[in-house]
Order: sequence, then C-alpha cells, then structure tokens
Amino acid sequence: MRITIPYHLTASAGDSGFVELLTVPAGKKITILKTQIKFPSGTGGELYLALYYGNTKVAPYTGYWVGDDVLFVDEMSSSYQGGDSIVLYYNNTNTTESKEAYLLITAELE
Repeated sequence: MRITIPYHLTASAGDSGFVELLTVPAGKKITILKTQIKFPSGTGGELYLALYYGNTKVAPYTGYWVGDDVLFVDEMSSSYQGGDSIVLYYNNTNTTESKEAYLLITAELE
C-alpha cells in the first residue's frame, strides 16, 4: 500500500537535532520512494536537512538539502523494517530567526 508522510518543520534560531517522523509498525516494512522538500522564500539557504536510518544518513547521498524558495524532489529506495524510525536531521544556521520547511515522503508499506 502506498502511503504519504507529511511534516512541517519549524527550527528555532540556531537549533539543530533529530525529529522522528514515523516508527514502522512491527511486522511491517516501509520503502521510501520519493521525498519532496519545500524551502519557502526567506529560508535563505540557512536550514540544512537530511534523512537518517539510525546513525546513517540515507538522503541526500552527499551534502544536505538546503535552499531558498525551492522544491526538491528526491527519488530513492530506502527501506526501514518494523520498529525502525524514519528520522529527519535539521540544522538552522541562522542564530536570530527561526526557519521552516515542508516535507512530503511517499513510501510503500508492506
């Protein structure tokens, strides 16, 4: 079954960390097929994002998603097993303003 996982991130000034987007239900498997990331105008290339599987970065392959008034569409095939978490890393390098981004993950739930 194809599912979508939407998320709106607001990162406080100078904040960084990890956000658990979804824990895969026991006995299930999720394969991420596509991740769309929208950085609104005013983000200024100061918010860095990446997807993780445990301690391993899975997307993007190199660097981070970062931009201003841009939509990234990243097609992939990253699988997570039951009990695993899909985790978003974020780093707002602006120390005076919060920054936001919108994510929409399309995945296959088996």
